[in-house]
Amino acid sequence: MPILVLRFPSLPANIAGLWSLWEISIVTQDRQKKRMLPLFVHDDGRMLAPTARFLWEQLCLEPWKLEDAPAVTVDETAFLKTEALAHEQCRDLYFEMRQRHLNQLQLEKDKAEYSFRARRKLLQAIGLPEVRDFRLRELAQEEVECAEELKRQSQIMPQLTPLLMLRIC
Repeated sequence: MPILVLRFPSLPANIAGLWSLWEISIVTQDRQKKRMLPLFVHDDGRMLAPTARFLWEQLCLEPWKLEDAPAVTVDETAFLKTEALAHEQCRDLYFEMRQRHLNQLQLEKDKAEYSFRARRKLLQAIGLPEVRDFRLRELAQEEVECAEELKRQSQIMPQLTPLLMLRIC
């Protein structure tokens, strides 16, 4: 696939390689959380994480220019190598995102359980027996639906998407 060649005036001459930006996301039934990860693979094959972050900052802050030369073609091997590095680098980030999501779900579950206990206690104390039984059945149904929703939210699908690739020279 063809990618653009970018040159930074302030970049040291020995920095040349393939820079890419990846989106890591966890997807549930109705939620999606995303994080970005820049990667830089030097021409000699080294993966340089600080350089990747530096280049991302420079893309946002510093003027840059596209080379007049036509876009270069990245062979499938280079892309697959970059993708494998992205998978490796994203593993910890994904587990962190997953743990935060599960912690948030646990907090929501605890709050829901407390709310249902308080509402059940109130409903048991007031009203005619028929009305009380009807309201308790409705509350039980609402509690089952809430538990099912929380269970669905705990089913997470990870995604890794390449957003941008540039040849840096």
